[in-house]
Amino acid sequence: MITVVYCTEPSPPPASPSPHVEKKAADASIPAKQPESKAGAPLAKKAKPEPRPDARQQALQKHYDGCADRRILHTTNKLSGDEQKLVRHLLEAAALIEELYMLQLHPQNLAWRRHVVQSGTTVEAKLFARYRSPWCTTGDSTRCCTFAECPLKRIGFTPWPDDLTRDEFNTLGRQINGQELLSPYTLVHRNERGGFDALALSQTDVFGPKIKTLSQTLRQAARVAPQATLKTFLNARADALEATTPFPYDDSDIDWIGVSGKWEVMVGPYETYGCPWQTKAQFGMVFGREDPVLSAELAGFETGLQQLEQAVGALVGPEVYRPRGGKQRTAIRAIRVWMAAGQSRAGCGAMTAFHLPNRGKAVAQGLSKKVLLVNHLEAFAKERKARAGRVVDESLLAKIDHKAGAHNTLSHELAHGLGAFSEMKIEPSPGKPRTVKEVFKSHHLLLEELKANALGLWLVDYYRGQGRLDQSAVERRYTAALLDLIGNLDGSLDTVHARAGAIQLGWLVEAGAVTFDEALERFSIDFGKMPGAVEALAKEVASLQYAGDRSGVRNLMDRFIATPSKGPSTWRGSMGRVQAIVEHKMRDAGIKPPSLRYEVRHAP
Repeated sequence: MITVVYCTEPSPPPASPSPHVEKKAADASIPAKQPESKAGAPLAKKAKPEPRPDARQQALQKHYDGCADRRILHTTNKLSGDEQKLVRHLLEAAALIEELYMLQLHPQNLAWRRHVVQSGTTVEAKLFARYRSPWCTTGDSTRCCTFAECPLKRIGFTPWPDDLTRDEFNTLGRQINGQELLSPYTLVHRNERGGFDALALSQTDVFGPKIKTLSQTLRQAARVAPQATLKTFLNARADALEATTPFPYDDSDIDWIGVSGKWEVMVGPYETYGCPWQTKAQFGMVFGREDPVLSAELAGFETGLQQLEQAVGALVGPEVYRPRGGKQRTAIRAIRVWMAAGQSRAGCGAMTAFHLPNRGKAVAQGLSKKVLLVNHLEAFAKERKARAGRVVDESLLAKIDHKAGAHNTLSHELAHGLGAFSEMKIEPSPGKPRTVKEVFKSHHLLLEELKANALGLWLVDYYRGQGRLDQSAVERRYTAALLDLIGNLDGSLDTVHARAGAIQLGWLVEAGAVTFDEALERFSIDFGKMPGAVEALAKEVASLQYAGDRSGVRNLMDRFIATPSKGPSTWRGSMGRVQAIVEHKMRDAGIKPPSLRYEVRHAP
């Protein structure tokens, strides 16, 4: 799983069937004056007249200005000759990942991008580059679009038949080829018999040519990679990308976990957050250089995972949860990112860490890797401090500690490897084992993020009990967690991460561990109540996930979040007033989440 700050994601799939639309090649042409729909026909005029061009452009500029551009700059001057070649090849790979990701969002995206660059205004081009599609993924998407004649917003449906209904989707796993159909790495299409077939992405017209070029580029990078483990991984991942099987990444995932040395590269389809059915993995990439000091400091957390798993079993209770056996092993690295691409680059906000892989042979063997993105974390330090100055009690200001936030992020990633997980088989009904994902369906990612939030914060008091943290460190960790949770008050709740944060903050407020003084408009923490409140939530969530209690999860969500059939989700009860206060204060102070841009300057 990936830790994301202010991450956005596409809208959920429609409940009713959409009209069938023929898939177009990625580079379908578009008339200069008007973008086409996916079927190639001119887009229908809207019933209501568009705003005057100047008013529309002002609205787009206002939306763009809602995030603060932050540049991450690196130069290759001090690198060896082979390292400079490595960076060039990896940048080429990142550009291909961007295009593959854009095609996953919509098969017309590359043609639309050319149209915007050639004929659009400056702000339209900047918004398209930020979100990798015509549609802004935050705010009012019907008005925030890079085309005046805006296409119907359908993001992430490329791997599926356009007319696939929810009822049909729910039957795919019961087909003879169900595993292939629901593989994260295939494209599904209807066959002549009325059923469904799955193709490996490398075998499809829309993705295949670029995947082949990506594989070649990774092999070129492998030839100049300075470390043997990175050479092995890049070659293995290139082979996996070109494979024709529906599950090609197992061996290369194990090779990736073994990568050590100066450079770190994560590349390939991993996370399913952006898929409307939360099933198909989208392409992402991160590469950078290790921060050896922080990596060494975090290395102590690589051991003792089985002890943590036993502690989770004791927390939940043996009558509810049976700890995983075998030896849990993880690799932990801290890196400074040189480039993030595809799903790994958020439009507004940034990924701050990731725990991978999520499935397959490595997970079955208890293997995982956690990577902290140091300069991404640093990008939020200024904004976090400014937010704290506006909405937390003065007594907490001295407890703000950037390193405590980094350690919380690591604990979150460690917690992804504890307790149940999406691919684990559970038995909500005796004798009928199913995976967590199959049981919870569209809520499985929310539950996994909430588990990582809750167990990750629970580890703070656990480590205090182990003598690894003193009271001062504990208070800094709780303060850092509160600042992250407050960030969910300044944006939409229609994302997995925001909803998980909303439930956690609502729980802590309900328990009295966190309070908000509406007169002073400030949050405070009762450090005496925090451990008990955190433990209760951790136990509740871990128990629900392992037991497959769908109604319990629904009740937990409804306790803190209102999810109407139409319109955005909102905070429930008094937290709605708190959200309005915090959002106003942030806007009034001009405090914005960062939108990261990457620049690599090459040696002359």
